[in-house]
Amino acid sequence: MQSCFTWELLALAIAELVSQGLIDEDKLDTFNVPSYFPSLEEVKDIVERDGSFTIDHMEGFELDSPEMQENDKWVRGEKFATVARAFTEPIISNQFGHEIMDKLYEKFTHIVVSDLEAKIPKITSIILVLSKIDG
Repeated sequence: MQSCFTWELLALAIAELVSQGLIDEDKLDTFNVPSYFPSLEEVKDIVERDGSFTIDHMEGFELDSPEMQENDKWVRGEKFATVARAFTEPIISNQFGHEIMDKLYEKFTHIVVSDLEAKIPKITSIILVLSKIDG
């Protein structure tokens, strides 16, 4: 999943800035972004255990993200980093400070470009149609 991929690569960029002394290691040690991406089976199990709904339709599928359509690896990496920055910067800047954000996302872009040569992440989506059980 692309979200997992994003956080893994951001962790590498943050670790690099820690090693350069730009981020205090204590701040890194206290930083945690809990996230969990369930499988189709887990979603189904949660709905069934709750007992309030029946599953009328459930489907999982993968999509290519628009920024991955670029042929040039640097353009692709920069677009990916820009999208990631939009949803991660508020969380990260709150912990590490706004002043290192440009440096962090520059490092992140380089890591992304390198990593995208090995694999192209997919966006995984789940379609779930539920009906409320009367009762």
